[in-house]
Amino acid sequence: MEKKSDFLVLMRQKKIKFVQKILILIIAV
Repeated sequence: MEKKSDFLVLMRQKKIKFVQKILILIIAV
């Protein structure tokens, strides 16, 4: 259970970073 939750948190963090990169690119253009 703990490993699964850690995995979900990791995926969520990656998703947030990915979204931030897209937002930065949109703002930069």
